[in-house]
Amino acid sequence: MTSYLPDPYKPASLRDAARIAAVLKESPASYNALHRAVGAAQNHGITLGRLFALPLEQLARLPEMACGSMARITRSIADCSEHRVDDMEQCMRLLMEANVRVRTAWDGAYPTALRDHLGMHAPPLLFLVGDENVLNLPGLGIVGTTRPASVTVDAASNCAGVAAETGCAVVSGGANGVDQTAQQSARLYNGGVLQVLPHGLRPPVDGGYEAVPNELIITSYLPHEAWASYRAISRNDIIASLSRAVCALEPRRNEGAARTARVALDQGKPAWVYPHTGSGSSALRKLGAQCLPVMPDGSLDDERFQAQLANLPANQTATSMQGELF
Repeated sequence: MTSYLPDPYKPASLRDAARIAAVLKESPASYNALHRAVGAAQNHGITLGRLFALPLEQLARLPEMACGSMARITRSIADCSEHRVDDMEQCMRLLMEANVRVRTAWDGAYPTALRDHLGMHAPPLLFLVGDENVLNLPGLGIVGTTRPASVTVDAASNCAGVAAETGCAVVSGGANGVDQTAQQSARLYNGGVLQVLPHGLRPPVDGGYEAVPNELIITSYLPHEAWASYRAISRNDIIASLSRAVCALEPRRNEGAARTARVALDQGKPAWVYPHTGSGSSALRKLGAQCLPVMPDGSLDDERFQAQLANLPANQTATSMQGELF
């Protein structure tokens, strides 16, 4: 069977990344189709740059591009105007001047965990600010309600503190409540922080984005794309993929934290909930989530949790910096 997930290789230029962005802007739900298109091009010895230069009639001659399900992305590639690409490239250059780095799914520096776990649904573009060495730390996802009870605040803080002491980075969405509590605790213990945004970055008016050691901000959304509920939901797949395990604290049924834990379980990773908190905790336990170890007074058993973190499977989030472009 032909594989349509292309092997990593160095794109020809920032122009190619701008072309990818321009196509995604026209077909925002076409991650799978774009991966198939680039994979088909590679199978025929066609580079990224040449793929976006082919007219529609030549694209349609590729068997993989001629099938009905590929019609929209094929036309989006063929109709990708140089004016739109110019605008996107200029925007990316402004972001790069503001300390933002751009990665495509075909760079050697792209996080391997996203390719491994998301496959054809891995974001074709990533925008990053900060310390990419955080990606080489074992990730612990800590997510939960934006309106936590006091016991949940304590649990988030303690889980993040133990994670930092164990050498793990806290991975979260940076939302109010559990996410921000976990990030703040990780910073207090000098641990790594990886924040996945549910929106795109904007070139700042003055100066640049601050690059903080041991912290990384990452988004898969295009510049200027605003927060939207579906973006907040889909970024949870990235949080789970960049984590070796997930703590879902006081999760609400069918909301983001519960989804993140479900994705982690689907990926064969541990998921933990705090006992008796959140409408989604019991549902997650039925799917295989475990309760965090607690002391008789209900506080986190730090030693047992540290031992559980130390026994997690080998880290799969390390990146290769070979082929770094931007």
